[in-house]
Amino acid sequence: MSSELKTSPKKRGTIVLVVSAVLFVAMLGGGYLLFKYMPNINGQDFLGEGEEAVSITIPEGASTRSIAEILQDNGIVESADFFTRTFDNSYSDKQLMAGIFEIKTKMSSQAAIEALLDPANIASFKFTVPEGKTVKQVIKIIAEASETSEKSVSQAMEKAKDTLPKSAEGNFEGWLFPSTYTFPRGQDLTGLFKLLINTTVSILEEHEVPEDQWQETLIKASIVQMEVPIKDFGKAARVIENRLTTDVTGHVLGMDSTVAYGLGISGLDLTVQQLDDPENPYNTRVLPGLPPGPISNPGEDAIAAVRN
Repeated sequence: MSSELKTSPKKRGTIVLVVSAVLFVAMLGGGYLLFKYMPNINGQDFLGEGEEAVSITIPEGASTRSIAEILQDNGIVESADFFTRTFDNSYSDKQLMAGIFEIKTKMSSQAAIEALLDPANIASFKFTVPEGKTVKQVIKIIAEASETSEKSVSQAMEKAKDTLPKSAEGNFEGWLFPSTYTFPRGQDLTGLFKLLINTTVSILEEHEVPEDQWQETLIKASIVQMEVPIKDFGKAARVIENRLTTDVTGHVLGMDSTVAYGLGISGLDLTVQQLDDPENPYNTRVLPGLPPGPISNPGEDAIAAVRN
């Protein structure tokens, strides 16, 4: 009998499968390494997560190609072409954001894409709108915080006019809700004003104010906000209702704050002549009923006092 070892067909099949599997894994590993390092060998891509911090601006509506060129020009990626191909091949379902990014130089295209998709890398500014500020004052606050001209901020606000409810009749006063906000630098400030308006709408809805009473509620709340301290909001709201519904006062509110707003001055600077001037549409000392619009941007406490 021959001493040569014989392998059954079944075992030979198993060996072939094992060897094939090992070769397949080796090919995958080799392919991965080739994919990872070959671009750098060819001078197409940097390796790693980056080196020195740098700030870049991605404009609104920028294409992937234009973003790639910005990155290449700032030394963030080695090749705009390779960055674009990487994005198209692996991230085509994603949307790169606009804004000012804090990012690093010499990043791989994949690392750069991941950094641009992470909102944490967007530089932002923070500001607070106190209760009772007027639109002009809010514009100044945002301009200072965003390091933008007041003219540019005003232009951005005007583009948000279609967000205002019809009852506002294009008047932003009263609709810029007082709170603290954080907004990405470099993004269109129109989105910020839409946020302030929508926040006001949300507060009105939370207090179950009917939509057809939104503007009236804000007018009353803005007066309450400017007339008395918060502890007296409820009393001031009741005074407004009483004066509007009784004939004793001729439905005249008699509020100095509205007169001052109509003149664009402080209530402390009012003269007797100004208090008696019927040409001022906000002069509730002589004209009956509510003024034509809010006189400030009221906070939630003032809105709640009017509602209750």
